[in-house]
Amino acid sequence: MSDVSNIRIYPSTFKGGFNLFGKPGVFPSKSLTQTMEKNPDRKLYSQAHLTAVLSKFLNKPGWKFVARDEISRSADGETLVCHAFQLQYDNEVLGKVSIDYKGREYRIAISNHRISAARERGDTYHTTNVDKAVLAIRKYFYPKGREERMGSAHSAATRVISSEAYEKSRAKSSAWNDVNKHAEEFVELNMDLYISQFPRVEGKLVVAKQASLDMQTVEDIRVSFNKGSALLVVRDGNEYIVRQGSEVQIYDDSTLPYEVRAKLGMLKLVANGQMISDVGCKVDTEVFVIAPAKE
Repeated sequence: MSDVSNIRIYPSTFKGGFNLFGKPGVFPSKSLTQTMEKNPDRKLYSQAHLTAVLSKFLNKPGWKFVARDEISRSADGETLVCHAFQLQYDNEVLGKVSIDYKGREYRIAISNHRISAARERGDTYHTTNVDKAVLAIRKYFYPKGREERMGSAHSAATRVISSEAYEKSRAKSSAWNDVNKHAEEFVELNMDLYISQFPRVEGKLVVAKQASLDMQTVEDIRVSFNKGSALLVVRDGNEYIVRQGSEVQIYDDSTLPYEVRAKLGMLKLVANGQMISDVGCKVDTEVFVIAPAKE
């Protein structure tokens, strides 16, 4: 989070309202901080309509208001006005509140994943009414529950596995292209003979074989995940939310099955996006896919 201390904050005189900047929980984004450092003589204010809306939430425990680098210059040329804030709870993004214009009229624009899902057209709620904007934020802006977290975790796991499957497939094809110039079928059937005749390609064959093994690891995990036989594990504080197919179980460190705990221990040691054969995939520090036990 950027530090607001190096930005010049002025008292609340803009458009008759107080300024959000300088209030607890209000921070400029990194890019906005850089913009203000390039304009040290400019005053920075929050747009008046946004101020009227967001001031209602300044006392919400855990909420943060991150000013985006979406600004305009006032008529006096001395003031920069911020038109957009990202709202967060701890480190979770709750949504965005900004100002746009339709014709000559200000509109408050409110967006997040819940608003997008609830609307048939567009993904943003617009209103010129401050009270309606406040009600929309109260209705739609709150931390994700377990069901939403599992949905997000499933989407993240799908993205990582699909991306890895694509990358490993490309790596396999690239590695084997060099080998294929020397007749891939013959090489696969007569590996030792081929190496004895063409020792210079032995290193390429090692790379090709490893690429095949890596691709098989990804493919096995992808298939088991799509079939629902793999376990989707989300770490939630001291608990583990575990889903296999449509069944969801909640465990803690003392009740988590040994095999799942052992595989999690191995996956925690690798980088995000990495996969281990017969073990699973580390999506990120909180989301894991555990390969099913072999029959």
